[in-house]
Amino acid sequence: MLGAVAATGPAACTPVSTSQSTVEEPDAVAARGGPLLLRGVRLAGGRRTDVLLEQGRIAAVDAVANGAPELDLTGYLPQPSAVETHAHLDKALLGDRVPNPTGELDGAKDAITAAAAGIPDEDIRVRASAALEMAVRHGYTAVRSHADTGRGNGLRMGADAVGGVPYVDPDPAQAMREYLVAAREHGRLVDLHTDETTDPAVLSLRELAAETARTGMGGRVTASHCVSLGQQDPATARRVSAEVAAAVVALPHTNLYLQGRQAGTRVPRALTAVEALREAGAVLAGGGGNWRDPFNAVGRADPFEVASLLVSAGHFTPAEAYEAVTDKARQVLGHPPVRIRPGDPAELMAVKAGDLGTAVAQAGEDRAVFHRGRSSRGPGSQAGCTERSDHGLPTRRTNLSAPVRRARRSHRRFGAEAPDRRWADPPGEQRSRDRQHQHVGGGQRPQRASRQGDQADDDDRELTAHGQHGSRAQPAPRPGAVAPRRVPPGEDLGAGGDHGQRECDR
Repeated sequence: MLGAVAATGPAACTPVSTSQSTVEEPDAVAARGGPLLLRGVRLAGGRRTDVLLEQGRIAAVDAVANGAPELDLTGYLPQPSAVETHAHLDKALLGDRVPNPTGELDGAKDAITAAAAGIPDEDIRVRASAALEMAVRHGYTAVRSHADTGRGNGLRMGADAVGGVPYVDPDPAQAMREYLVAAREHGRLVDLHTDETTDPAVLSLRELAAETARTGMGGRVTASHCVSLGQQDPATARRVSAEVAAAVVALPHTNLYLQGRQAGTRVPRALTAVEALREAGAVLAGGGGNWRDPFNAVGRADPFEVASLLVSAGHFTPAEAYEAVTDKARQVLGHPPVRIRPGDPAELMAVKAGDLGTAVAQAGEDRAVFHRGRSSRGPGSQAGCTERSDHGLPTRRTNLSAPVRRARRSHRRFGAEAPDRRWADPPGEQRSRDRQHQHVGGGQRPQRASRQGDQADDDDRELTAHGQHGSRAQPAPRPGAVAPRRVPPGEDLGAGGDHGQRECDR
């Protein structure tokens, strides 16, 4: 599952499991779709029980084995697996090679623009695969990634969502209308980079709220970042939050890193107005944004890391913060909820911890991850990969889809046609082994390709085609919009990678 960028595919290398099943290895069970008994898990409140997974769902709690293969998870706390609502897989892990001297948003855009033409497709594939493998290892079973596709390529490339950066357009309201029209015409979701600035004079979220309500697209639109909402006076923040018909994704990693560097003192907290949005009943999710690239020097693709930042900077409780990267994030992507109860999707992460607060605080690496009831990482798995190149990234090739490769080529053409290349980010898409969805926006505005998984499946990836992350406000050529693209069911991240907007399986 991927968001703004087109990406898909399995994990780039196979984790080494030190655990043993009483019957056979869990991976063998997963391969044939059989039942799997999770033995001795600790539920909220401390009660221990056995949970049976079968046919991609939780079949029973307090289950009896009845000959099913077993996995000993004594001491592990089962939780819904995480969903990454906003990633940029095409840029992931570029930080050391593409430095951002200023540390600011414009510096990151300039660095990416200068480097884009020299980044080959295979480099994008390897880095995106490594990033996805890291995300799966840490408990993500769906990822939405943003990617820049160039003029008019997004929907043709099969993105699952329409994306863009309307707040920097000379006419933000018109840009939003075009994005939403393209999404309605193609039956896609929308995920727009919105007001990624601490300037309180910029507040296009209000126009997006009005346009979403006017078009009846409530529940299908996501506004990412929304930093300037957090810079308003309390009354304005509450009023606008009450109008919001879109889901909002807060990105503490990226925005705390990029914004507020010139303030010196009284540095603004570069988060959206989390309290006002929650009071208004808006769907507020948390995302990682960028993983060790010019837009964020750190980031380990770990939901506990995002949750911890929401606790520290957003004043969430640990339980609320984890809900933001699981249940609320699932709502953003249109996925059904997950609880530890019979009938729910078997999208799970079991972490060795006594309770959720401890899990968020310690972010222990000892985790077992399950997608569609299949094990993507077993308990005691090593943090590393079995096969790595000299530069430390997995060498196993991920099969990126043709649309992603076309996106890369179109970016180069777009860069040649448009001297102002601030809209052009190097796209990176990987192909998920599950279902692949594509959406392409046909509007005239720069858009990002976003891929998103099926609303009924947790194993899809999401791809969104967009213009460059946080592009500047100057007029730019208007490329087409791209929406997410789906990955066929039955693939797992154990063998591939994805995001752009897409959602990754496993």
